[in-house]
Amino acid sequence: MTPARRRPAARRPITSDVALLAEATRTLAGTLDVNRVAARLTELAQAVMGADAAATWLVERGSDDLILKAESGFTQPQPVARLPHASGGEVLSWITHRSGPVLLGSLPGGTRPAIRRWLEAEKVRSFLGVPLVGEAPVGVLGLFRRSARAFTRADLARARTLCVPAAPAIVNARLYTDQLARAERTAVLLAIAESTGATVDLPAALDDISQRAARALDAERCTISVWSEGDTPAATSAGEAQAARSKRPVELDGGWLVVPIIRKGDAIGAMTLGARPRRGWERSSVDLAVAIAGQIALVAENARLYREVQTKAERLVQGETLRALGELAGGAAHHLNNLLTIVVGRIQLLHRSVKDERVQRPLATIERAAKDGAEVVRRLQQFAGMRRTAQPRSVDLNEIVTQVLELTRDRWQDSARAAGVEIVAEPRLGGLPTLDGDTSALRELLTNLVMNAIDAMPAGGRITVETRQELGHAILSVTDTGSGMPDEVRLRAHEPFFTTKGVKSTGLGLSVSYGIARRHGGEVTIRSQEGRGTTVVVKLPLPAVGQAEEPAPAAVVRRPLRILLVDDEPDVRLALAEMLVSEGHTVTPAGSGDEALRRLDADDRIELVLTDLVMPAMSGWDIAAAVKARRPTLPVAVITGWGDLPETVAGPRAAVDFVIAKPINLDELADAIARLGAR
Repeated sequence: MTPARRRPAARRPITSDVALLAEATRTLAGTLDVNRVAARLTELAQAVMGADAAATWLVERGSDDLILKAESGFTQPQPVARLPHASGGEVLSWITHRSGPVLLGSLPGGTRPAIRRWLEAEKVRSFLGVPLVGEAPVGVLGLFRRSARAFTRADLARARTLCVPAAPAIVNARLYTDQLARAERTAVLLAIAESTGATVDLPAALDDISQRAARALDAERCTISVWSEGDTPAATSAGEAQAARSKRPVELDGGWLVVPIIRKGDAIGAMTLGARPRRGWERSSVDLAVAIAGQIALVAENARLYREVQTKAERLVQGETLRALGELAGGAAHHLNNLLTIVVGRIQLLHRSVKDERVQRPLATIERAAKDGAEVVRRLQQFAGMRRTAQPRSVDLNEIVTQVLELTRDRWQDSARAAGVEIVAEPRLGGLPTLDGDTSALRELLTNLVMNAIDAMPAGGRITVETRQELGHAILSVTDTGSGMPDEVRLRAHEPFFTTKGVKSTGLGLSVSYGIARRHGGEVTIRSQEGRGTTVVVKLPLPAVGQAEEPAPAAVVRRPLRILLVDDEPDVRLALAEMLVSEGHTVTPAGSGDEALRRLDADDRIELVLTDLVMPAMSGWDIAAAVKARRPTLPVAVITGWGDLPETVAGPRAAVDFVIAKPINLDELADAIARLGAR
């Protein structure tokens, strides 16, 4: 956000430290916006301290920079907006690591030339720096005077009193802002994934992404260049060429940020963002820009593949398009699952701790949006082939029929009657033994078939859902009395993206149902005639006669464990740690495989290792193998945002006892940990 700039305020007649503390607390506690907290602190400090100018810099998390958040009273057009932050380094950095205010009558010799020139141009003669320190340095408040009247020891005491409530107010505002920002950024990535996944028109997709990126990153403008084959970075702007060579984001003078678009290790373009005046780029914004650039690379690859396969046979066109979209879905799912793990976990923790109804309502709204996002991610993963059928369980197909007809009643009964038509849904359930399968997937299969039947009867009619047993198979059929299909439509009905319903449909319903049936070892056939309705028959294998049913899982008792948690992303690691601590566990965090093994060697009381799957240097599989080599009986669980994996696997992955898929729900995580701890 652009740092707040205010006119110098009049001195306030505050005569005691108690009154000053009360005024500061009241002023700073009135908002949960970190920029407003900084602006109010700056304005109040300038007024009560009689300063000619004031500014507040905050430490940017995830980097070593101080970022200007608010300033008042300066005459120069460009105050220093971003400064390196290191203990013992520049003046402001040095102040943040102190316990109290610092008064300087002249500029120190070690001051950077840019800061010195700025302060000399401002004609500053006296400076008072106040560290804002919570559990760690948060930032620094700077007060400046141009007159010969220097700051005094009394000013030091008042400054210390003034900043007592500042650090807690900033920390609380940041926590609240973080949750809103993550939810907004998750929505941006979801919107980009959904909008770009539905088109192969590259210019239109890039125009849509540029507008969304500019809004999400609060940029003045955003331009996207994807170089044609044969172009080189040297043929573009110097900033794009620099970003392409380094394969890293580059910040240029004037507030420009250039992010390379990387595909298969090579730069294929660049996204250039212009910052609004007087604002630098925070680490979180740069990270989001990199994630968006990754989606652009996948969109460009999708468009390239589409252009290539247009000249090939129709079947090849469909296969290559699916592969490209699967890659797009997979990349989006990975980024979104990490974000959703943080958002859902922290919101559930806040629900447990915050009782204020005014806060509970927006939290509930954010949680609903995050869960909707998780459902979109699940479908993206399913489309990309990343989400497997769950571990087979005993399934009652007749019960699924009953559930689906009840779940869809609003469509085939209530909505139909509201439209003035009558649809009757009739179950005809035969005697069936249970079969092995995934209840949720089979329920989705039948729901798709019932919805298709409803759409085929705009004037009303009858849907018959029948089950029966036939030669070692369970037969599920859905028959409607609707418009039916001509042969050319029937033969293509199972193809992805093929639809006769226009833009209101994705054309994935029947293809998803085909995929579910195939994963269960079954098959789907369609019988239809124009004007005489349609019957879709699903044939699923039944267990062999005499095969023992899987015993019901034993009840698991939760108990506190000492857990080694490994994840290379600090925000994800912190969110997971707090979720585990809320369940009574003791957590030892580690940001890499090497750090995790050192902590494991130093603590023989660790009872469980919980590690992310995809990390640099050492993957989750590598960490699991190293842990088992040291302590063979120690349980190891892997967390993955790349879709479901088998709970136990052979070969190099055999060291893993359990796999947990992101995004993680607090209760599901607790149950999974309990199962591991009970082994």
